[in-house]
Amino acid sequence: MTSDPTQPRMALRPLAAGGLDDVVVRDVSMFRAELLNETTLWLACYLPGTGVVDDRVGFEVSVRDGRLAFDVIERPAGGVSVEGM
Repeated sequence: MTSDPTQPRMALRPLAAGGLDDVVVRDVSMFRAELLNETTLWLACYLPGTGVVDDRVGFEVSVRDGRLAFDVIERPAGGVSVEGM
């Protein structure tokens, strides 16, 4: 499914203080974003070809202590190669 099988399907690169700094998700079949409230955004990338129906990686972007926080809240259930976290 990935265009380059030598590369990980996802890269989740963390900040030293926690949360995410950089995210790469390859070969996404659908992207969704939903504003949950004034300070929280939910994001999901659906991943075809993992052997799991509607497999996805989910993220939350929120405001904490006046700063943006970016976290992985759901990991894919299928065999997905991940760099980082």
